Amino acid sequence: MPDESCRNCGGKLHEYSKCSQCFKSNRMICDKCSTITPEQFHSICMSYQTNPTNTVPQIKPGNYSMVVTMA
Repeated sequence: MPDESCRNCGGKLHEYSKCSQCFKSNRMICDKCSTITPEQFHSICMSYQTNPTNTVPQIKPGNYSMVVTMA
């Protein structure tokens, strides 16, 4: 992270939380004023957090009247 000093008071920043995927710090906290920086997302880790969607099965030719009457 490029931030080394607090933008509020100039104090030193320390690790506050880590990314759940790569475990690098993504939020910092100031040792003087306890200001917490906004969460910074890692683009490579964001791709891991997306849930894949289920694909819709293709409709195959056939007689579906029985399925419709049962529903």
